[in-house]
Amino acid sequence: MVQGTPTTILSFVGFELAFFLYPFLQKKQYAAMGIVTANTLTMLVYLSVTIFTFGFYSPDEIAQFTWPTLGLWKIIEFRFLERVDILFLASYLFILSTTGMPYMLFTVFSTTQLLGKQDHRKHLYIFLTLILVAAFLYTPSFNDIQNLVKLWDKVGLAVAFGFPILLWAVTNFARKTSKEKKA
Repeated sequence: MVQGTPTTILSFVGFELAFFLYPFLQKKQYAAMGIVTANTLTMLVYLSVTIFTFGFYSPDEIAQFTWPTLGLWKIIEFRFLERVDILFLASYLFILSTTGMPYMLFTVFSTTQLLGKQDHRKHLYIFLTLILVAAFLYTPSFNDIQNLVKLWDKVGLAVAFGFPILLWAVTNFARKTSKEKKA
């Protein structure tokens, strides 16, 4: 289980955005419950997929697949639908895009605030245009994608767990300096 932790960490990060989004919440008392609920749902999905996959494949057989869960979808057949795995991939791309969109919104919103602007739509158009240009200019290989995922895991861990510590340290420093000025 410890060896599998680095590959699943990316699915559980995102709670660090609560530090920035908290002032904009309507019902702030439910923020912590929302984070716990989201991570619990993610854990339950991962657990059920793991149980189904290990129930279907043997331990030696599962090591032969890059994506064993996709192999499970190939077994399901319907008369009206030939490739269920393609339908699963299309829905998974939608789910995957909802993972990155909050980070994109956060990036655009934060940089717009840093620049002192009120309307973030122009900045969003520029950001999306840059992403489209980068997507056309750079087509990563399978190894490149694996390396990017490993890098994103490390960056996600550093931001998710390092940022709150940094924020706590800055807050304590600000409190101490304000107390010294009052005294």
